[in-house]
Amino acid sequence: MEVGTYQVTWVLSGYNELKATMKINPSGEISCVTVDTGLCGGSGTPRVSVAGNVVTGYLKQTGIIPPPVNNFYAWVDSKGSKAGLLSNLSALLEICDAYLGFVQIGFTVTLSDLLTTCDYYLGFG
Repeated sequence: MEVGTYQVTWVLSGYNELKATMKINPSGEISCVTVDTGLCGGSGTPRVSVAGNVVTGYLKQTGIIPPPVNNFYAWVDSKGSKAGLLSNLSALLEICDAYLGFVQIGFTVTLSDLLTTCDYYLGFG
């Protein structure tokens, strides 16, 4: 990047947006100038830290708690809907474990839920 001042924005679902003004000097050194609603350096969140040529934004969670998963359809939505279950082995194993009673996921998994998840995993349905 060229010498100058840049606006950098971090955006991540479930976290407050983080905006910082960064500066690159003629020697290539990067520095944090300001952070909207945060700090340059330090240890709290939100903040921006610079180590060499690596700039890291530490975001603060929004405090919005997702609704509890209390049925199969909410569980599917929490995995990204049908598309999120396609080839998602960890989700398939999670619902298998819940069906077998090894873990609790917020609702009682039925055989129909398990087989539907298998269909979504394979791309059917």
